[in-house]
Amino acid sequence: YWIKKPSEREFDDCCNEFWCVSAYIAKGFYRKELFYALDHFNQILRPELLRMMSWEVGIREGFNFSVGKNHK
Repeated sequence: YWIKKPSEREFDDCCNEFWCVSAYIAKGFYRKELFYALDHFNQILRPELLRMMSWEVGIREGFNFSVGKNHK
């Protein structure tokens, strides 16, 4: 569970996935498709958000930090 510094490509891919899926979630809520929106949030968006938050911790701690199982 040690944080690794992301490559530029990995960072771009993560951010792109985060923002693209955010639009799907907003669309799902707008259409009152709650399960669709929540599924996209929990299955796609949340893992990408946790990755970005881990990288932020890595930047502050010098990538010598373990976020632990399930990012506790």
